[in-house]
Amino acid sequence: MKVAVIDTGIDYHHPDLKANYKGGYDVVDYDRDPMETVATQGPPTLHGTHVAGIIAANGQVKGIAPDADIYAYRALGPGGQGTTEQVIEAIEKAIDDEVDVLNLSLGNTVNGPDWPTSVALDKAVEEGIVAVTSNGNSGPNMWTVGSPGTSTKAISVGASAPPLKTPYVTVPGQDKEITLYPIGGTLPWTIKRDYEIVDAGYGLEEEWKDLDVQNKIVLIKRGMISFSEKAKAAQKGGPKLY
Repeated sequence: MKVAVIDTGIDYHHPDLKANYKGGYDVVDYDRDPMETVATQGPPTLHGTHVAGIIAANGQVKGIAPDADIYAYRALGPGGQGTTEQVIEAIEKAIDDEVDVLNLSLGNTVNGPDWPTSVALDKAVEEGIVAVTSNGNSGPNMWTVGSPGTSTKAISVGASAPPLKTPYVTVPGQDKEITLYPIGGTLPWTIKRDYEIVDAGYGLEEEWKDLDVQNKIVLIKRGMISFSEKAKAAQKGGPKLY
């Protein structure tokens, strides 16, 4: 099976991926080198490598389909940013390469089955290709599934949280509760008082410099590096933080 990973590219030198990597295309730089963005090009990425590993890692770590061939299409550039046109071009390149499966773990804020990326996946499915896409990270409210997750004919995959005692925070001036989803294995949230909030950007190691985080809650944005790397950088970031 030939699986197209339309994403940020992949690190095809990774020991768990290099055996199954068979090619692809970079529609950001227009070449046949769909390597992840490195620091010299802008904010580096790793999302596509992560996704490719879940699908078909074949080394120390095994993916869901370790015998599948991986074709990488870099549609998202530095910082994981891209355009609808780039995503559609990546879909077309993958179809030209006669892949069996299209995987798009990406989306946008537009909720509509007639958005171009959604229509493109519908057309791909009509040609006999299995299209799999993500539902996004904004649920569970109405209108939170972004294109191409709104494709009528693609398999759109969402995540769910089991019934839990879920912690939340409130922010002065905002009449709402912000739900917190703890990372697996972390200690229970027991905070029941007010704390000052500090912004640490993406949580990169250099972003912790000169931050006073003692006895404060630190906000870190998704992206750039994995959650585990953010946690390790946070451990170095200050003597005491929440």
